[in-house]
Amino acid sequence: MRKKYPVEVISHSKQLVFIPADLTLNKEVNKIAFGNKVVDVTCAPHPKGRNVIVLSNDVQKELSMPDLSTSLHIFIDQHTLFIGPLIGILTSGFTPFPLRPIGERSMFFAKLLSVNKSVGALPFIFGEEHIDWDQGLIEGYFFFDGSWMKIKVPFPNVVYDRLPNRRTERKSELRSLKSRMQTDYLIPWYNPGFFSKLDVFERLQQDERAVEYLPETHQFSSFSVIERMLSNYGNVYVKPANGSLGPGDPPNFV
Repeated sequence: MRKKYPVEVISHSKQLVFIPADLTLNKEVNKIAFGNKVVDVTCAPHPKGRNVIVLSNDVQKELSMPDLSTSLHIFIDQHTLFIGPLIGILTSGFTPFPLRPIGERSMFFAKLLSVNKSVGALPFIFGEEHIDWDQGLIEGYFFFDGSWMKIKVPFPNVVYDRLPNRRTERKSELRSLKSRMQTDYLIPWYNPGFFSKLDVFERLQQDERAVEYLPETHQFSSFSVIERMLSNYGNVYVKPANGSLGPGDPPNFV
């Protein structure tokens, strides 16, 4: 497993980066990347043999990298030192309240973001309204040491889609956002949309490890099917195949 290293910032103005002593430099490294930002640097092993990543403050500023005293992963490819990952979590429903910026889901997202220290990543929450396309920056919400804070960071290495429902997902501005980030910025998209429940069921049916755990399931065709299943099981669940959280769609899946 790739190690993670503490990140330190020093007062310097010569585009300087020290890499951990146990990371071997087999080739010249003259750039550093954080999210989609790339900066020219002078890169060298740590002069005191410490296993930390050290950035001069001018590099930190150009990278728009938060100084959050955390540990991150690094790797080298094509003369570039990549540091991160920076993970953007896309959602909606933001509020003007600093203590509950995502309303009732604030605690859920706080727990989600709190894993950053254990996994060596920088996750943040953002919505369509927080993106500055001209500057290539996002004013994201970070949860650190028990508090929410807004910090401008570059576009992330990957986006985790946590839009709350299908109605939000269908909004034209969010469809445009997804397309632009994936096409123009080549940002990988995790959890790209809501699934049809029937499609998920049929995929699980193809795995013999899952079959024994699947309840009898049919796409709704007639009430006689429901009557037979009620006779066999006593109870049935009727759910919209394309719904989220249940309400809003006619039942078509039992």
